[in-house]
Amino acid sequence: MSRTFAIAWLLIRAAIRSRFVLSLLVILFACLVGLPMMLRGDGSAFGSIQVLLSYTLGAVGVVLGAATLWVGCGAVSQEIEERQLRLIAVKPVRKGQIWLGKWLGLVGLNIVFLLLTGLILLAGVSWRLRDDDLSDADRQKVTRNLLVARKGLALQPDDRLDAEVADVYRDLTAEGRVPEDMPEDEVREKLRKALRQQQAAVAPGADKQWTFAGPPRGRPPSAVQVRVWFTGMVSRRRAVHGTWFVGTDSATSPHSVRMEGVRDIMHQFSVPAEVVSPGQELRLRFVNDESPQGTTVIFRPQAAAEVLLTRGGFTGNLVRTLLVMLCHLAFLAALGLTAGSLFSFPVAAFVSVSLLLISLLGHYVGGHIHEGDAGHHRHGEVEEPRRLEEAMQQVATGIGGVVEGVARPHYELRPVPLLADGMLVSYGFLARAVGLLMGVYVAVLGAAGAWILRRRELALPQR
Repeated sequence: MSRTFAIAWLLIRAAIRSRFVLSLLVILFACLVGLPMMLRGDGSAFGSIQVLLSYTLGAVGVVLGAATLWVGCGAVSQEIEERQLRLIAVKPVRKGQIWLGKWLGLVGLNIVFLLLTGLILLAGVSWRLRDDDLSDADRQKVTRNLLVARKGLALQPDDRLDAEVADVYRDLTAEGRVPEDMPEDEVREKLRKALRQQQAAVAPGADKQWTFAGPPRGRPPSAVQVRVWFTGMVSRRRAVHGTWFVGTDSATSPHSVRMEGVRDIMHQFSVPAEVVSPGQELRLRFVNDESPQGTTVIFRPQAAAEVLLTRGGFTGNLVRTLLVMLCHLAFLAALGLTAGSLFSFPVAAFVSVSLLLISLLGHYVGGHIHEGDAGHHRHGEVEEPRRLEEAMQQVATGIGGVVEGVARPHYELRPVPLLADGMLVSYGFLARAVGLLMGVYVAVLGAAGAWILRRRELALPQR
């Protein structure tokens, strides 16, 4: 490994001599300090710190990702074109060690950049909390709702909804009101969406209930919060008045929380941690007031309520977020190095950026391809497509499925939105990022890059 680390140190020294490190530090400092000064959020301390976490970390990820991809594409291709890599290749160094050494050098640079990013963020958050103009109520709101690591309980499916869908579908079928050209699965899905929207409305005097899976046995949470969403249309008309009941089936009396004059689309309140019992389902029930000032409350049809358990602090959550970001940057470094091993620098940069854009759009492309396939039967009889059109459609569907399958995990492993919402970036989330991005993607790209370097003539410039 001494040869590999020597190659990594050569890359770091070359980056420092070329003033790449200095230029990137200036850009990162502008993102971490200048961007929060321009974007103030909603004017509150909560909004400003949320902007500090979300926008600045997102900007840092974009800047470091673009720089890593750019340097990775030129780390091998430019040395081949300038006939510098052959000075290393003639020595007793394997081609895989050359690729690995340059990858470790890029990862080492990103570790330094992310470490500085974390320290500046912690200093910025601490400075915002120590502001003399910040009230104690705002400071508690930030520390309880944002600078924490919360994990939500799983919402249990409503079995009554499936039973109602089956009853309605049976009645429609008996009445002959089901279109003949529409599959049964699609009809049931449309009925499920319509019934879910109907159940989202709670009239005065009525109630609505959600059931959540109990937390696993282990360390009890330090705090429990409930977060619910109303639709903006109703919440802007009249204020919401009602009572929330939270508790398990074994509890003699559930904990109640009174809600008076709420007009926000999102409402959040705290409940005692003793309300949650390991292994026992938690029931959340809302009773709408039956009074002259009462109004029909419409909850968001999808994920209208959450029960959040505080599982850790902000510093550990930030460290895990930066480690996941490092995994993404390590993948981009591997992609750039492998492309640079195969192509010249301009072509490698173009191919890498194109593959990255395709992967980012993979979920969108794959989803719309499948939606298009499912929607052919909706328009009645259509002309039978020609064989060439069928073949092209099958190829597009296959490509979309492959791209979506590769891009979906990479797209889902985004820690910044979780950190900016006070949600837990768990060790399992981090392990998944390490195993997928570094254990699978980097390993495949590294093997491909080493094989390309063994097959390629390193003494001649790329033409």
